[in-house]
Amino acid sequence: MINAILCLVAVLGVAAFGLAKLGIKEVAERG
Repeated sequence: MINAILCLVAVLGVAAFGLAKLGIKEVAERG
């Protein structure tokens, strides 16, 4: 059960990091 929670947290963390990275990239391109 704990492993499933850790896996979910890891996936959400990676997804959030990816979205933040794309957001920063988009803002940088716009100036």
